[in-house]
Amino acid sequence: MPADLGQMPVAWQQLRIPGPPPGLALSPAEQSAQTPETRFARRSIQRLELRGETARDSGHPASSRPAPSCSAPTEPTDPTQLTQPIEPAELTQPTQPTDQLALIDKASPHALFDLMLTEVSPHGAGQAPKADADSVMPITGQLLWQTAANFHRFVSRPEIRREFGLGAEADPRFRAGNAPMAQLGMNQVDTEQLGMKQIASSGVATTETATTEVATQAGWLQLALNCDPNTHDRESVQALKSFHLHLIYWRPPELRALHQADRYGDQHDPYLARQCLDPLSFIGPRLLDDRLQALDPDLAALGAQRLPADASASCAGQRPLGCLIALPSWDLLATPAFERLIRQLHQRLTATASALLRAFTGAEQAPRPWQRHRLLPLRQIAQNLESIGLSAAIRADLLALAQPLHDLSAARAQQLKRASPARRMHQMTLNQPCYSLSLSPMDALGRSTLGADGPLLLSLQLKLFSGIGGAGLFSFPGIPSLRVLRAQGQFSDADWQRRADFQRRFAEYNSTIIKQDCAEGHLHYGPVGQFQSATGWTR
Repeated sequence: MPADLGQMPVAWQQLRIPGPPPGLALSPAEQSAQTPETRFARRSIQRLELRGETARDSGHPASSRPAPSCSAPTEPTDPTQLTQPIEPAELTQPTQPTDQLALIDKASPHALFDLMLTEVSPHGAGQAPKADADSVMPITGQLLWQTAANFHRFVSRPEIRREFGLGAEADPRFRAGNAPMAQLGMNQVDTEQLGMKQIASSGVATTETATTEVATQAGWLQLALNCDPNTHDRESVQALKSFHLHLIYWRPPELRALHQADRYGDQHDPYLARQCLDPLSFIGPRLLDDRLQALDPDLAALGAQRLPADASASCAGQRPLGCLIALPSWDLLATPAFERLIRQLHQRLTATASALLRAFTGAEQAPRPWQRHRLLPLRQIAQNLESIGLSAAIRADLLALAQPLHDLSAARAQQLKRASPARRMHQMTLNQPCYSLSLSPMDALGRSTLGADGPLLLSLQLKLFSGIGGAGLFSFPGIPSLRVLRAQGQFSDADWQRRADFQRRFAEYNSTIIKQDCAEGHLHYGPVGQFQSATGWTR
C-alpha cells in the first residue's frame, strides 16, 4: 500500500440505503433459489430474447462470431411520454443460439432508483451460467451496453429529472449539458494544484471538498458490472454468476451524508478495511498498465485513452481507484466497437489471471470449492513471474503480495465453512479472474461531468479478498473509496411505488430505442410488466 494512504478520503459508513417494504423482501425460497426463474419471479420488469446466427456456417461458438449490428441509439420523439403501449413481439421457441436478458427490480437496492439488467437463460444439466462478456453473443453485449447508454440519456432528460427529483434542476449550473465543476469556477488552471487551492466561488476550502459538494447536489449516476465466475464457496462480487449490469442513480438527499468524509488512517476495523480496500487496489492498476498496453491503439481508434496509474493522486482524493480508461462520450457505449472493447478487456484479464495462477501455484484450472491450490516456494514464484514478461516493478509488487499468503488446509476450510461471512471473506481468497468494471460521469481529473455527454471514466478493479462489487463500492468525486450500506431500515410503500414508476418509465424508454435500432429478427422483447404493491412485478 502507498505510504500516504492514511490521508485518502473514504466514506464507508455514510451512504445508507433502506431495503424494500416488508411484503416485498426476499422470501426464504427466493433467497435459496438456484435459478433466475425462481429468484426473479416477482421482480422481472421485462424480458428480452436475443437470437444469433445459425451455427451451421461456422465451427466457432456463437459468442465469437460477428453480431448482427445494433446501430447507435436514435432518440425517439419522446419515449418518456408514450401514448400507446409498445406491442411486444411474441417470444417463440428459439431455433438459433439465444441469450435472454431481463430488467430486474433488485430486492436489496443500492439506491431508490436502480435496476439490474442480467442474463437469465435457463441452465441445462451440466451447463454453466453465462457469467461474463465472453459467454454471451456479441449482440447480447451490444444490447446491454446500449441499455447503459440509454439509462444515461434517460436520467439526463430535464422532464425526468424534475419529475423524480434527480438533481438541483432549479440551479442553471446543473442543467443538462453544463459541466458542473466548470460552473463552480473550476477550469484547467484551477486544477493544476488539486486539493491545494482556495475555490472562492464555491465557498469551500479545497478542490476535494468542492468536488464532493457539487456531486452531492447534482445527484450521481453509476453503472457497474461484476465478474467472478469461479468462486463458489464464499461471498463474492457475483453471487449468481450471470452476466449483468447495475444501473444506479442516487438523488441529492441520499448523498447528503457524504459532506463529511473520513480518512483511511482513521479506520481501525481490519475486516472492513480489507473489504473496502482490497490488497490489489494499488497493485492491480500497475499490473493492468503492463498487461493492457497492447490495447492502446484500439482505445485511440475509439477516442479513448488508458490513464497511467497514479496512487498518490488517489490517496490525495484527486483520482478514482482502479485502472482507468477515459472515454469520450456516453454514445460510444451503444456501438459494436464498445462491446468488442469490453470483450477484449475481459479476455486480457482472464489471460492475466491464468498466467498468475500458473506462476503462483503451477495449476491450470480454478480449484474445487473449499480448496485452494498450494502456493509454490517464493523463489519458484519469482522465476515464474520473470517468464511472463512483467516489469521488474510489477514482479516486486506481486512477490510482496505473495509473502503474507498462506495455504488453506482442509481443517481450516472446514472451520471457515461454519464461520461468519466476514471471517470467510477476510481469510479466503477469491478465485480468478475476479474484477469490477464501473462507468462513472467523471473526467480524467476525477471531476463530475454529470449532465454532459462526456467524458466518462471506465474503472477496472481487481479483487483478491473483497466481496463488495462495483455497485456497492466505488469512487465518487473527492472520495476514492465509497461504500453503500444496504438494508438500512425500509423504504415506505409510497417510495417503492415511486421506484416502480421510475423503473417502468425507463423500461418503456429503453424499449422504444432498441426497437428502432436493433437488427430485424434478432431481438424479441416481452411486455413491460405491471407493479402491484402487494406482490411485486407481474407480466
